[in-house]
Amino acid sequence: PFAAPTANFTWNSPCVLTATQFTDLSTQGSGNIVNYLWTIDNVWNSILQNPSYSFTTTGPHSVRLVVTDVNGCRDTLEQNILIDSLPVADFAWNIVCANVPTQFTDLSNPTGSVIASWNWSFGDGGSSNIQNPTHLYGQGGFYTVKLTVAKPNGCSASATRTVVIDSIPVANFT
Repeated sequence: PFAAPTANFTWNSPCVLTATQFTDLSTQGSGNIVNYLWTIDNVWNSILQNPSYSFTTTGPHSVRLVVTDVNGCRDTLEQNILIDSLPVADFAWNIVCANVPTQFTDLSNPTGSVIASWNWSFGDGGSSNIQNPTHLYGQGGFYTVKLTVAKPNGCSASATRTVVIDSIPVANFT
């Protein structure tokens, strides 16, 4: 009698609309594993050892892995994984001039959770990781500001806006 393999796997991302990478952790029995059959929600199939899949809906999803070895022995593992929603990134700012601090306000929606991190890029090389930062622009112009927010489980989203900073007026008279 041959010893059967043991099916096992893990995944890296529990986020909707994000590629979830599945990693085979199966162990062989008496022979090398030669076939992998993944099934998600009894709809999607893959024969790759380590496939990826993008879930289009949140909630629990059934993932099954069947491994078969060179002797025809097989094992099956089915797990339910919970797919979470993405946060909605959004922000506002006050209208200011160059050399006057611009206040940015996070308006993001964590969609059923909390925001765990903020990553701001102010379009002039400056950045911040606090929720509601201020930033000083040295000159007027158009700046592409990006905010990326993430939930504790790593689900993240970004918002990008063009911020117009007015130049400081030059006083002059005759």
